[in-house]
Amino acid sequence: MARNQDILGEHQKAAEIFENALEEYKAAAQNIPNFAEFYLEYAAYMRAWSEIERAKSAHKNEDYATAMKYYEKTTNLLKPLKLWRYLSSNFLAWALLEQAEDLSRKEKSIESIEAFNKAAQFFTEAQEAFEEEIGKTKVLDEKEKAIELSKASLRRKDYCLARANVEQARIHDKQGDYEKSAEKYDLAAAAFETIMEVSDSRTERKEIEPIAYMCRAWQKMKMADGRDMPEFYREASELFLKARELSTKDRTSLLASGNNALCKALEFATQFEETRNQEDFTKAKQFLVSATSYYLKAGFENTSQWTGATEILLDAYYYLSIAEVEIDPEHRTKSYLISEKCLERAAALYETAGYTGKRDEVLQTLKKVKEKREFTLSLGGLLAAPTDASSTSIMSVPSLTVEEPVGFSKFEGAFVEANLIVHQREVVFGENLLMEVHLVNVGKDTAFLIKIDDIIPEGFDLIEKPAKGTVMNGFLSLKGKKLAALEAEEMKLAFKPRKKGVFVFKPKIQYMNEAGEYKSCELEQATVTVKQMGIRGWLRGPG
Repeated sequence: MARNQDILGEHQKAAEIFENALEEYKAAAQNIPNFAEFYLEYAAYMRAWSEIERAKSAHKNEDYATAMKYYEKTTNLLKPLKLWRYLSSNFLAWALLEQAEDLSRKEKSIESIEAFNKAAQFFTEAQEAFEEEIGKTKVLDEKEKAIELSKASLRRKDYCLARANVEQARIHDKQGDYEKSAEKYDLAAAAFETIMEVSDSRTERKEIEPIAYMCRAWQKMKMADGRDMPEFYREASELFLKARELSTKDRTSLLASGNNALCKALEFATQFEETRNQEDFTKAKQFLVSATSYYLKAGFENTSQWTGATEILLDAYYYLSIAEVEIDPEHRTKSYLISEKCLERAAALYETAGYTGKRDEVLQTLKKVKEKREFTLSLGGLLAAPTDASSTSIMSVPSLTVEEPVGFSKFEGAFVEANLIVHQREVVFGENLLMEVHLVNVGKDTAFLIKIDDIIPEGFDLIEKPAKGTVMNGFLSLKGKKLAALEAEEMKLAFKPRKKGVFVFKPKIQYMNEAGEYKSCELEQATVTVKQMGIRGWLRGPG
């Protein structure tokens, strides 16, 4: 039920049902006390999955800080478990990934880069843990899932490193180093494109593809900002359109639309600087208005204020260009005054939007105008795209699509679990060694017990066995004894050592299911030391 709710995206409901499963496993531990450890391990696994579902719910709501805390709880729950501890590094990596995304959205790029790099390191460790598990586990669904997760871990490591490059690109952008910013976006885009090529998950490819296009678009936009080349703005606008088509989020789609319009505006603005063509100026203004509208709808108020300021700055440049060629002193002065008013208003809007660097550039230009000096205004230098246009808050962060609870297929048929209870780890030569084998069929179908292999190590004689058991060639035949679903069985055995030394008991139970398929259950080995009787024992005698 919990897995079905997970598939439907009802993560809170799934979490509640996993909690119900937890209570059922606890009840099973009480009902079959000899196998309490086995059932309590599954109970802890259910609690871990309840936390995972809550993490997935928080992630879905873009509450990455809360998702991080749930994944940290998951890691701590899995670490002590024998069956599932190999998963702990994977969920620790997810906790760090969620933390990195949260820091990114808080504009803490340096801290975010550090967290992304740590997450990449733990995904590498997770991949190594999965590879080790592949070689150990014999349960088919667990092996298949470990193989799938091993491949996914490598992709997730690459995702984290790519995201670190995106954060570094944004840092360079804020510093005005557009060339380095473009280089980092190029590296990130290439990594995302590679992830798409190698991924077997349709959902994962769908999440990554718009990110790859956005990074390519940001790369072109920064190349254009650094070189004042309208063709790069044109390429960027086309890439933003592609990202908009692929996006599944309204906010991402609106930002991509805003960036598309912005790039179109910057394309025509840079052309206007060269051509002084009125049509280029009009189109630049129209696209800036359109970009402002999209940014407001997407919730990027600062970016919308930036475009508003840039629109007024474009007006200032227009009137300055008129003033430069105007012959009549009165008309020229009037054009300068209008330009000054536009520059003052643009500077105020840039300051409100938080772009103090851009404000200072505009104020410097305003000073030159007021002093009526000769100057050459480079519009391209003033019209570089805002850093918020590359906001990571709209990126579709990959979700937990590969992980799912495994290890339950074993319960569908007959599945025998067994414990070996050794009453003495050291025995004196001549004394008897007592041992018990506890069995339970934890599956849904009947099991037929065939034999116990390697139950009698060399150097021991079996002197007490189950009534229906027969010793044959070193193994104990159980003659197809029937063990129904959830039925338990205890077998008591006694051995007499024939020589001194250290002996290892590692029995294996062979059984058959209702379909006639042979299965086995290996018990945890036990080491027994047989010692020489001391002098006081000899004086006292064996009795």
